[in-house]
Amino acid sequence: MIHRSKNLALWILLLSCSLLLQSCKHDADSVKNDSHSQSIAPDELIIISTNDFHAALDRAEGLASVVRDQQKKYGDHALYLDGGDEFQGSLEGNVSKGKAVVDFFNLLNLDAAALGNHELDYGPDVPQRIIVHKGEDGMGAFKARVKQANYPFLSANMILDPPVQCNPGPACNAIGQQTMLSPYKIVERIGKKIGIIGVTTPTTANITNPDFVIGKRFEPIVPVVTAQAKWLREKKKCDWIILIAHEGFRFESDGKTFKDIGLLPVVTELPAGIVDMIVGGHSHIQIQRLVNGFPVVQTGIGAQVVAVTHLQKINRKIEVTFDPFIPVPDTAVAFDVTKLMLPYRQMALNFKRQVVAHTTAPFPQDKTAESALGNLMADAVLAAAQQQERVQFAIMNAGGIRSNLPEGPVTYDNIFKLMPFNNSLVIADLTGKELTTLLEIGFSGALGPLSISGLKVQTMKVPLGKKGPWDRDLNEDGIQDDWERNILIKVTDLKGRPLEDSKIYRVATNTYLAEGGDYENFVYDQIPESRIHIHYDQVIRDILAQFFKDQSPLAPAQYYTENKARIRYVNS
Repeated sequence: MIHRSKNLALWILLLSCSLLLQSCKHDADSVKNDSHSQSIAPDELIIISTNDFHAALDRAEGLASVVRDQQKKYGDHALYLDGGDEFQGSLEGNVSKGKAVVDFFNLLNLDAAALGNHELDYGPDVPQRIIVHKGEDGMGAFKARVKQANYPFLSANMILDPPVQCNPGPACNAIGQQTMLSPYKIVERIGKKIGIIGVTTPTTANITNPDFVIGKRFEPIVPVVTAQAKWLREKKKCDWIILIAHEGFRFESDGKTFKDIGLLPVVTELPAGIVDMIVGGHSHIQIQRLVNGFPVVQTGIGAQVVAVTHLQKINRKIEVTFDPFIPVPDTAVAFDVTKLMLPYRQMALNFKRQVVAHTTAPFPQDKTAESALGNLMADAVLAAAQQQERVQFAIMNAGGIRSNLPEGPVTYDNIFKLMPFNNSLVIADLTGKELTTLLEIGFSGALGPLSISGLKVQTMKVPLGKKGPWDRDLNEDGIQDDWERNILIKVTDLKGRPLEDSKIYRVATNTYLAEGGDYENFVYDQIPESRIHIHYDQVIRDILAQFFKDQSPLAPAQYYTENKARIRYVNS
């Protein structure tokens, strides 16, 4: 029996996310944007779409209410597709290794999902362990989810390595390469055949534990999609072709134009009209627009909104109508969803309640300046790295501080809220010059200051937008962006010794930064992989939990006081 207090706690969990709305402009005359209150045309196809759910099961009832309303409204005209990364982001999802998520999407009658890179995060089909032991299948957990799902995970560009030639079909893409998952699905709506192609970001091989993808490789998207779409139209006589791509658009720093990565080169290189619509993902932004003639939709991250797109062919020309994004309510009534989620939520709640450590006073979150919490996290990462190798320094990003620590008992839930991402430990061998450049970017003011351990820095306080000798164009793109500013004055180790440009230093950080987050790709993209060591089995959140336990009780003054500051500011 579940006590009332437990029920109350579960409902409190449902209220934990705030609603993020973003409106998008549409850049073509053939695109309309309205509430679509008019009647549906007989041949009109409705695409309901989401992406990057990231196990946001506290919003399950809300998402279910929106999707079901649209499915009921449009009936046989509607198709529900997901752009991938259904997994990773909540204890309910992680503890069940994605089982709770698949159970949920089964209830929603999802038609198909693209394979996201985070679908591959859980390793072998063994509870509570992601490390792959000898003889185990690194995709074991995901394969169990594939069998569980009533919908297909699609990926036309994840092929066997070495490649195996085959005839195009359910386990072979149209180029003739054997795939682990089906490259496509064909469904019928309103008397029409709709071919759905799924693809996965080719960067997956570089951002996933190599033990999880042994014997697999990810091909470039354009050749695979081009061949697959032609095959579906010509051989399978599909009337519509929809691409669900776990690859997305990324905005330049102006927030308007796209960077020439992700989906932009894909839609630039795809033959015109080869697909009729693209449901994207991976980059966590919201867009609804035509890009190079292709209707493209992304709904951001974490079940904040649902997209509804109307497609109709009039005189052989596709007319596209984007409904405004539909906000997902924080709570809603969906008794079957609540019943399904209850055991998963209770399991997660019991885990969250585990007391890991104690504090003598609060550790407030502060992403704008040095803080005891940021220093504590950096010290934890350095301590863990020093157990692996001889490491001198640690660097953590301000964006990784997602919450505070309360005074008194610190539960695993507190740590999960502090670090909800499954970033892993990275140990990088950097020259003094490379490390200095990373610090210049990290203290440029474009983002919150880095948290550091083993280092001391002196930097200027310069408001964003203020011009001066600190402005520069590091990447030589003709624009002096904020992240390129150099307002750093001095960097030393704890003994006051400055960094030597040519000397190699061993630095601990996380996969987010080492993979280029927070503009640090400018440095890491130029470093050979042999100097970057990723410890996938060392998850930063678990490192924090162990360090907090070992150092308990935690006192803020141990990690930051003004007279022992690691960051010194000088007015410009």
